[in-house]
Amino acid sequence: MYWYPPATRLSCARLARHPLSANKQKNSHSHCGFEPPAGYLMDKVATREQVVATGSTHADGGRQRNNLDTKQVLVAVFVFIFCSVGTNASEPVYELDIPSQNAATALHVLAEQTGAITLFPFDMAQAHQANAVVGSLTLQQALDVLLANTGLTGGLSEKRVISLTEVATAPRQTKGEPMGIKKTGLATLLAAILSAAPSVAEEGQQENRLEEIVVTAQKREQSLQDVGLAITAFDEQSVADRWLDEPYQLADTVPNLQAFDNAVGQTHFRIRGLGLNEFQVSFDSPVAINVDEVILSKPFMASMGFYDVQRIEVLKGPQGTIFGRNTTGGAVNYYNNTPTREFEAGARGTYNVEYERYELDVFASGPLTDNLSARLSVSGAYANDDAGPYLNLFDGKQIGTKDNKKQVRGQLLWENDTTRVLGSVHFGTQKGDSIPYDNLFQDIPGGAQAGGVTDPTAVIRNPIGRFVVNQDFAPKKDFESRGASLRIDHNFGEFTFTSLTGYEFFERDAREDSDNTPVDTVNIDWYSDIDQFSQEFRLAGDFGEWNFLFGAYYETDEMSSVNTISITSLGLGLNTGGSDYAQDTDTWALFTNHEYAFTEQLSLIAGLRYTEEKNQFTGLSFAAFGFAGPGPKNRVDPSTYIPGLVSADVSRTDTDLNFKIGLNYQPNDDILLFTSYSTGFRSGGFDAGLFAESLIIFEPEDVTAFEAGIKTTLLDSTLIANLAVFFTEVDNYQENANLPTELVPRRRNIGTLETKGVEVDLNWLPTDRWLIRASAGYANAEIVDSDFVFGTIAAEGNVPANSPEFSTNFYVSYFVPITTELNFEISANWSWVDERFLEVENQPDHLVDSYSTIDASIAIGAASGKWRASLWGRNLGDDIHVTYVNDVPGFGLFLPINSDPMTYGLTLQVNM
Repeated sequence: MYWYPPATRLSCARLARHPLSANKQKNSHSHCGFEPPAGYLMDKVATREQVVATGSTHADGGRQRNNLDTKQVLVAVFVFIFCSVGTNASEPVYELDIPSQNAATALHVLAEQTGAITLFPFDMAQAHQANAVVGSLTLQQALDVLLANTGLTGGLSEKRVISLTEVATAPRQTKGEPMGIKKTGLATLLAAILSAAPSVAEEGQQENRLEEIVVTAQKREQSLQDVGLAITAFDEQSVADRWLDEPYQLADTVPNLQAFDNAVGQTHFRIRGLGLNEFQVSFDSPVAINVDEVILSKPFMASMGFYDVQRIEVLKGPQGTIFGRNTTGGAVNYYNNTPTREFEAGARGTYNVEYERYELDVFASGPLTDNLSARLSVSGAYANDDAGPYLNLFDGKQIGTKDNKKQVRGQLLWENDTTRVLGSVHFGTQKGDSIPYDNLFQDIPGGAQAGGVTDPTAVIRNPIGRFVVNQDFAPKKDFESRGASLRIDHNFGEFTFTSLTGYEFFERDAREDSDNTPVDTVNIDWYSDIDQFSQEFRLAGDFGEWNFLFGAYYETDEMSSVNTISITSLGLGLNTGGSDYAQDTDTWALFTNHEYAFTEQLSLIAGLRYTEEKNQFTGLSFAAFGFAGPGPKNRVDPSTYIPGLVSADVSRTDTDLNFKIGLNYQPNDDILLFTSYSTGFRSGGFDAGLFAESLIIFEPEDVTAFEAGIKTTLLDSTLIANLAVFFTEVDNYQENANLPTELVPRRRNIGTLETKGVEVDLNWLPTDRWLIRASAGYANAEIVDSDFVFGTIAAEGNVPANSPEFSTNFYVSYFVPITTELNFEISANWSWVDERFLEVENQPDHLVDSYSTIDASIAIGAASGKWRASLWGRNLGDDIHVTYVNDVPGFGLFLPINSDPMTYGLTLQVNM
């Protein structure tokens, strides 16, 4: 049976390996949101009589470390921070390595590795198989894990005496169920006697190894190495150290994933060649963004970033048989920290020198009553509005600063033995500069004018004049986000029922100077808002070899969008153009996923999904004599519209049945072979466009995907090496396409897309001081069957936008204690991305060269985890590359956006 908190952390392994960043390690894993359940899936057992007591002479299992080696320390000025509270001294944490074996032997080994005294009926324990225990755990946590699902349960006295009893009732039990316990009288008596005696211990060094990573990608707790999917996961410390709470940073860490923001606040992910390349907001992405399992249905809803993040999981390929909302390209799942059973509080402050920007994240968490706990998380940022990297010649200001943010999230968690209820509300605002478009003519900084690009190759490749613009309408953003969710998990014994209700509202108000001139021409106001409600129900559990999930999902979105463009200076006799429309979406689905184990090594995965999605579009594109007013949503008076452009009130309904089938083969505990074949679909829709003279109706995409891979744990658990190969075919591929006869790009079906490739992930712990992570991806994406022509350019043979063939990443971290109370860590991250086209037309001016970035940090902090200070730098090579292009031939505009320049700063974290 499944019973897991919705925001279960990853492992404690990295925390144990790096005390500098040790996270609040307390009993019952309150620091990671996961309490290993005693009596989890209980089976009937028989009573035994013989009692044996054993003692060990092994004390604190903490890893021994040497003093600082003089030959380390060179890597310069650098990135990140996030530390946490250290281990409670009264509850030592041990590095444990106990293989699965009979319970009597396993308990004896546990005593040897922790210095505890054990007391148990020998025959009874010997008759049952204990679980493997590997990683950083307290003695109580280790005992719970070791005995979970065995039919046995253990007690621990204040004097560290372990006693063993058996379950008296036959039915299976799950976490939180009351259990009948039949105790052996002699064991109880001896436990009372021995608990009065102190335990005897001796020091011993624990073996260096990588900890198991726990994920919930299939809606249940599993080791990352046991899931037959290509997944990349990051724990809380990695998220903080590598700045992964900013979405586009994931592109530097996940193979075959690209992430970027365009000029108007659209956050896009692309996985294995599938994704969006849009400035319009009405389209769903094939790569879903989920926060605590609630989808953000439109990409702009993720533009404010994330905070107090517990972990991130990146899943690749169709995920429809597991998730409520359909997804064809993959999913990026963010999980927030949740309320804890013990009081915790902390703050992290950062100063970014380049942008003169201050950031502060604060949280407090703890119990209110025996069953109720709460968490409050606050995130804020303030930037000097005259400190950006771009000089605007129009007014002499430095623009393009990072924006100002204010975000707050409150959570209440109520739980008893069988039920868990988590409620969450959040609110946030984001105001400030957006990134301006680069100059059209590099030899005349800020001197661009509407009418075309005379040397488009120079625009991309010549850095002269970059970060100098001349704009009368500096790009700005003003966003607001609010929402709430309610999750209920109830344990019925053989299965768990889950209800997940979500509401999200997002308002986006942005502006840009698309022609990059001091003339009031092609200045655009973008306004959008969305109300999203979703409801998901799930039943999940297992009956021995059969693991099952049944789900139902409903979602309704109401979105409106008003976009206005100043066109007075174009000499058309008009003042404004744009679009004004509403789009309502209703979708419901039934989905199910199953895993059946034929043997201990071989299991079959099968899933099915039925989806129905209805889209209603009402609105128009227009040209007008009137101006965009200062009123709500920057609307233009309809009485000033001229006739002739598109007006529509249409709807469409798409349905589809998708499936997944796969096999997992695990020849031993260290190797998993997996393969799967799945299908998916993305619904059709409508595109009215800016100044559009017709309504485009595009059809659904149909996706088939094949994936196979191997996951291995090598070198005595110090090396994890995973590899996956994939092939994906997308029929009726939807793409943002430019035509010479249209003023702006519009969405169409342009043929069949095929993408194939390979991905490698490595995690290596060569010593207890070094951590090395490396990844590489190859993705060959191509439109293979198409009659579509971009004017005179055939689509067939072209590559989708922002889809490099190769990408790679290398991360290294070195940790060493300076004294018994002070730790030091240095880390660096290098990533490289191959050349790629930024528009699907694949013209020479759309091709950007390969680039690489280097981030690094040095940090010093208390061994207890009470504080940590770091000096960090990002893009230390100051590699400036183009991340996005909007090629608008109808206006004669070519609009590139640059990456961030080198930045550096300081971060300080304190914890209670």
